[in-house]
Amino acid sequence: KAFVNELSLMAELSHPNIVKLIGFVEDMEKGDAWIVLPWEANGNVRRFLQSGEWDIPERLSLIEDVVTGVEYLHTRQPSICHGDLKSLNILVNSSYHAMITDFGSARSKPDA
Repeated sequence: KAFVNELSLMAELSHPNIVKLIGFVEDMEKGDAWIVLPWEANGNVRRFLQSGEWDIPERLSLIEDVVTGVEYLHTRQPSICHGDLKSLNILVNSSYHAMITDFGSARSKPDA
C-alpha cells in the first residue's frame, strides 16, 4: 500500500526541484518492487556539501531550490506533505540544483 501511495504521488509531480519518476520494476514471483529514478552522481546534499568547499552562495542556492520544491508541493491541490524532508532525501543534480526525493512518507492533504 505504501509503495502504491508513493508511486501515485510521484507520478503526478513535475517540477525542476522534485526528482522525476522514470517508472517501477516488479518481480511478481518474489513480490518485490522498486521505484526507478534518475541517477544523480553528486548524491545527496549532505554528501555533496562534505565533498568540497562550498561557500555561502552555493549553499543558499541549494536551500532556495528546496524551498521552491516544498512550495510546489504545498501549493498543489490537494497539497502534499513530504513527511521526511532531510539532507539524505535531497539530491544534487549535475547542474548543482537540489531535488527532493523519497516520497515514502508523503501524504496528500486535501484540507490543507
